Amino acid sequence: MDRNDGQEDGGGGAGRRTFLKGATTTLLAAGALGTSVTNAAADGEGYRTTTKPIASWDGTELATRLYIPEGSGPFPAVLITHGYGADKEGGIPARMGPKYAKHGYVVLTYDSRGFGESDGEVGVDGPKEVNDAQHLLDWLGDATRADVGGRGSGPLVERDRSGDIRVGMDGLSYAGGIQLNLAAVDDRLDAILPRWAWNDLVYSLAPNGGIKLAWTTILQEFGLQGSRDVETGGDADYDVDERDVRNGVDPRLYKFYTESLATNDFSPAARAFFKLRSPSTKGDGLAENAPPSLLITGWNDTLFTATETVRNHELLEAGGQDSRMVFIRGGHSLEQQGPLRQGEIDRMALTWMHRHVGGEAPELPSPWAAAAGESSGNANPNADRNATATADIPEVTYWRAQAGDFATAPGIPDAEDGPSRTLAEAANASSGTTDLAGGPVGGSNSEVLVQRNDDYAEGTYADFDYPVDAATEVLGVPEVTLAVTPLGRDPLVFVKIYHVTADGEEELVYNQATPYEVAGAVGEAREISFDLAGIERQFAAGDTLRVTVATTDVAYADSRTSAGVRLDNDASTVRIPVRGESGLAEPSGSRAADSTDTDATPLDSL
Repeated sequence: MDRNDGQEDGGGGAGRRTFLKGATTTLLAAGALGTSVTNAAADGEGYRTTTKPIASWDGTELATRLYIPEGSGPFPAVLITHGYGADKEGGIPARMGPKYAKHGYVVLTYDSRGFGESDGEVGVDGPKEVNDAQHLLDWLGDATRADVGGRGSGPLVERDRSGDIRVGMDGLSYAGGIQLNLAAVDDRLDAILPRWAWNDLVYSLAPNGGIKLAWTTILQEFGLQGSRDVETGGDADYDVDERDVRNGVDPRLYKFYTESLATNDFSPAARAFFKLRSPSTKGDGLAENAPPSLLITGWNDTLFTATETVRNHELLEAGGQDSRMVFIRGGHSLEQQGPLRQGEIDRMALTWMHRHVGGEAPELPSPWAAAAGESSGNANPNADRNATATADIPEVTYWRAQAGDFATAPGIPDAEDGPSRTLAEAANASSGTTDLAGGPVGGSNSEVLVQRNDDYAEGTYADFDYPVDAATEVLGVPEVTLAVTPLGRDPLVFVKIYHVTADGEEELVYNQATPYEVAGAVGEAREISFDLAGIERQFAAGDTLRVTVATTDVAYADSRTSAGVRLDNDASTVRIPVRGESGLAEPSGSRAADSTDTDATPLDSL
């Protein structure tokens, strides 16, 4: 692939504003954050539905829809909300509500505060939203069959031995974040399934100091539209009514966004706001309260990367909690419309909920079926939530894009245990230094939200190629340590991994690029170390693993002041997590030890 293919005027490329406008429009049309695109299932097939407003802890009215199985109950329960800017009538709530109900669960879906038909102000899964979820658990605990249109005064929701209701949670993105934030302060949950959730919102929106301009812009639009009834909850003409005027997102979010545009940074107030809503700051609460957790994430999720799910898993495991991970092809990405194998993922969710909350067991999905070796049946509704054996469900289930199937593993390999290479040991590099131009130069590199992964602004990137001489599976979170000298104030560096096949085809693995803002005095060398986005890739003999270091990316805010960076090739290291044996070729040791730039134009010739 020629990196200049499709670029106008020899490499100028599409402008940032054009890209953001196009990406946002496409995401809105595709419903990438869970926008309401699917109607709720009709009554029948073993369950019925009813809508019910529930006044929350502070009197805020929350719009809910219940899916109620046939029978007299009581039933185990599932609580589900929706993605950011969406509502309960689409996405996971509308798809999984009927599925859980058919398997004997009463399902309470709801419009999160400020979205859809619920009143209040959107607080990004903050304390108010956590209190809302706790109040809905209270409501489920007190509800009778008569409260949902049934006969009699018996309890709606089943209880376990300790007297707590048997209840789990499922949900995607915004609905994944609320599960972890709730689990940190409430021990009543028996299972959670956070899909595409974050670990640290500061890292999600500005990893290592690089502002995700594309995503912060898109999220602003989703929040505005979802909370003002433009996309969800309104009539066909999108008329604004009194409720729309009352609802909205926390006004601080607009301030934080504007400040980030002006300063290329988050203010201390913004960082505190997002940290308060992050599982990364709630390790003690999760260690004490978290139920068995099935964490589902997308390899090509560019908002909440697979690295954040690995960090959540490590946080839960450190507290002694039961945590498993499922990596799919999908997530916050336009490519989510691709081969998600959604039915198989949903069956995994049903299996997890059955084992820890209770109900009629669904058929075990592959790849777990072969390992499970057990028949369907009814769970003991009075069993302790941790008593159900889960040894047959692996710690890791992951999608292999090239093979087109799921595989399992006992854990995620650690990059520290994998092959390590310096930049100088790349086949196309040498000892010495590599200079990269930076700042507001023409062009940019990988586009994180769409499939155009070109590095086309000469002088702003360098490739470091590592030949593969035997089959190698990369699985996990790569790490880099760069010895870098800023050539201007606060430069950004971006590190990416390409797969180059033996016939020369290049692909940026899962479209991921990871930034790092290099702070400190201009001209003063320093060492920076950071994780890249988690990936999976199978390399064949004759392929090349390419590490690209760049100084700009169209989906991020560029440094406005930096002239670029100088890399010390000998002191910069890449560590690659591999499953099984590594097939990376050993460095030949034959390259000249002179100070030559690698795939980069010297600064003094620009």
